[in-house]
Amino acid sequence: IESCMGWKLSKLPALKEFLLEGEVEAYQHVQVKYTTGRTPTMTIYHNERIHETIQLEFYHSKAALHSLFKRKGVLP
Repeated sequence: IESCMGWKLSKLPALKEFLLEGEVEAYQHVQVKYTTGRTPTMTIYHNERIHETIQLEFYHSKAALHSLFKRKGVLP
């Protein structure tokens, strides 16, 4: 996951909590990189190649984020 820590993330309170309060850390093989000005994006790799890129700004609750991770096979 790559995301801004500042104003972009502040507009997305559920995602901000999910990332900054440790919930994302419960998932295996997930890394978070904070880059100034970056729109929150999850990139899924398969065999070291980009398989899928998902814009996280459209997930407005922590339940939706957990559901996304589960659907994509990201295990806690």
